[in-house]
Amino acid sequence: MADRTINKGNATETASTAGAAMPAAPSAAISYRDVRITGGFWKRWQDAAAAGTIPAIYDQFTLTGRFDALAHKWRANEPHKPHIFYDSDAAKWIEGAAYSLYFRPDPETEKRIELLIDLIETGMSPEGYFNSYYQTVEPHERWTRRENHELYCAGHLIEAAVAYYESTGKRRFLDLMLRYAEYIRRIFVEDKSAAFRTPGHEEIELALVRLWQCTGDRKWLELAAHFVDLRGTDPAEHCFNNWFSPGYAQDQAPVMDQETAEGHVVRFGYLYAAVADLAAFRGDARLLAACRRVWRDVVERKMYVTGGVGNMKHGEAFGPAYFLPNYEAYTETCASIALAFFGRRLFAANPLAEYADICELQLYNGALAGISLDGRSFFYENPLSLRPSDEQFFNKNKASGRPVQRVEVFSCS
Repeated sequence: MADRTINKGNATETASTAGAAMPAAPSAAISYRDVRITGGFWKRWQDAAAAGTIPAIYDQFTLTGRFDALAHKWRANEPHKPHIFYDSDAAKWIEGAAYSLYFRPDPETEKRIELLIDLIETGMSPEGYFNSYYQTVEPHERWTRRENHELYCAGHLIEAAVAYYESTGKRRFLDLMLRYAEYIRRIFVEDKSAAFRTPGHEEIELALVRLWQCTGDRKWLELAAHFVDLRGTDPAEHCFNNWFSPGYAQDQAPVMDQETAEGHVVRFGYLYAAVADLAAFRGDARLLAACRRVWRDVVERKMYVTGGVGNMKHGEAFGPAYFLPNYEAYTETCASIALAFFGRRLFAANPLAEYADICELQLYNGALAGISLDGRSFFYENPLSLRPSDEQFFNKNKASGRPVQRVEVFSCS
């Protein structure tokens, strides 16, 4: 059995401070840094991540131009055109590598991260903006397209910076992202100069909560609340409204009034992870009730027995209640991860077994289904049945494909 050491004093403090309205500094919580896994099932997976996943993903992102995009040297008609979400891919690698470094120091991995931070520092604009796509492909379209991923990429960069600072104590990356966050706050709160008010693809909300927890600066929690409170309040602000419903990006109603889980599953999970945090930290019973409503809708009506969520390929989305076909199941690996994010925060706000049980299901099954035993290849979708004769599903290395075995890289990570 693995030996786990947990700081129980932190747990006590969490229980006593939960529910405070917009605290000036984050309450203590049990962190990954308070836990050591010394053997057993999860030790093997931590080792596979360190020895397999982190170097393998680094190699694949190098080959596919993800990391090169950070240098902002792409020019028209050259290969490896930056994608709107390439910064997110790079950031998630940095974040994962940073978490691993805390338990397994590795000079080569740390050197690689520092070189990527060099690129970000060099490419950041004088006002603090950084985006590999918009600074090279469409430099005059900054903050004009809500359906694209500017704030999503910014959020993942913020999370990566927090993780790297917590793991190593080095704050250069964190300071760069604080500068970026200040710029975002000015654009969206003070100047209101962007063409949209809330992120199309949610994520920055939970990243800003992490930034507040790291720095103790209340304005980042308030900025997260700003984006959450505005969502669904503007009938004109709907993502992809021409071919999806307003619920695709959870725009159908103000967050606290939403009754059911709708739309793109990962967007939903990221959004409600932040909402659950805000409900707890603000002591907002109505917001917490909204979280519980949509959570129950997912786990009682829209989740497979495997823990898979997102039964609709079209829109990577929730379908109707109880519509859970085996063959058509989309059930992205990242959707299970997003639901675990949401569940962990609900458990922190109200420690009921129903939340922990679902988190455990996602960890042991929903998320792990997407990764090979050596940690070097992956599934994007996890259907419950497959017809190997159906060629339409064998579009290898594409997000829309269903390869018969795990592959090393996808066009969409």
